[in-house]
Amino acid sequence: MKTYNLGFIGYGGMATWHHQNLDRAPEIKPYGVYDIDPERIRVGEDRGLKGYADAEQLLADPDIDIVLIATPNNFHADYAMRAMRAGKNVISEKPACMNSQEMLAVIQVMKETGRHYSAHQNRRWDADFLTVRQAVQSGQIGQPYVIKSKVLGSRGIPEGWRTHPEAGGGMLLDWGVHLLDQVFQLVTERAVELNCHMYHSEYKDVDDGFCCSILFASGLYAVVEVDTCCFVNEPRWHVRGDLGTMTVDNWDLDGKIVRAKDKNTVWEQEILYTSAGPTKTMAPRTRFSQEELPLNIVRSDWINFYHNYAAVLDGREQPAVKPEETLFLTRIMEDCFESDREQQAIAIDYTPATVLQVPAR
Repeated sequence: MKTYNLGFIGYGGMATWHHQNLDRAPEIKPYGVYDIDPERIRVGEDRGLKGYADAEQLLADPDIDIVLIATPNNFHADYAMRAMRAGKNVISEKPACMNSQEMLAVIQVMKETGRHYSAHQNRRWDADFLTVRQAVQSGQIGQPYVIKSKVLGSRGIPEGWRTHPEAGGGMLLDWGVHLLDQVFQLVTERAVELNCHMYHSEYKDVDDGFCCSILFASGLYAVVEVDTCCFVNEPRWHVRGDLGTMTVDNWDLDGKIVRAKDKNTVWEQEILYTSAGPTKTMAPRTRFSQEELPLNIVRSDWINFYHNYAAVLDGREQPAVKPEETLFLTRIMEDCFESDREQQAIAIDYTPATVLQVPAR
């Protein structure tokens, strides 16, 4: 088995997490480290990495095959292009770039140099997402028409660069990049409208959270929401289809599928009296007309990102996370910011396959 040496540019919490897990990907060998903080270089050296005084030394080392960029967001694109021009393959932490112009430049350098580039969209391997995708693709709840994906917390934004817009702070770029990616992996049809509103509970310059709604060509409607000032959670996923409804309540994968045994509704002759008053339309179903199913949990492991990355370098597989998908996601996030600025929905009409032909806003 061929192995590839990996060098870290930036050795904070995310890079440390990568390093601690790479023993599960024997194709990738942690090799070197550079960070603007000399103490972080020393930490890396104590863990067996070769330390470099600056990024140029790391990029010039012929023993390094892959560079993992785990810096604040505003440095991702520059380091990626410098690394590829130095002959290195690149893994970038998300978001890959601050805007689509940066991402287009990265793609151009990738083509010029012939290096492999991929953004680390590790949440494509999350069990909650895979469980929802399996249920949707298998038709368990029929044809979906509403998909809601939410990550809600109450601890605010961590102190540091995430609170500064020039560093790419805020929750759209931090968490939205994952949730939007999952939605567009789940729904591959053309999106036609997007509406986004940013929350500013504590910070005025970056979003503490946001709510984005996306309308697809078929009429399917998706909502993605992140909040850091919410003290009562909603389900992680809530998916409605024409045959049933699915909830995944949390990352512990509590949840269920409830669906009709017979799609043909049998109406009662008399109006029913509920706690909310008389109603026919919203009266509860009888227990005989519906069934409750447990979630068919699908598990995977984000380390498969690295297995795929090495297989791409070997020429055995296609990339799991393609640059065009990353450009598409970058454009979607730009659309979110524009919608919030304009305080209105905006029309969109592109897919990952066509995004290279879409003019920049």
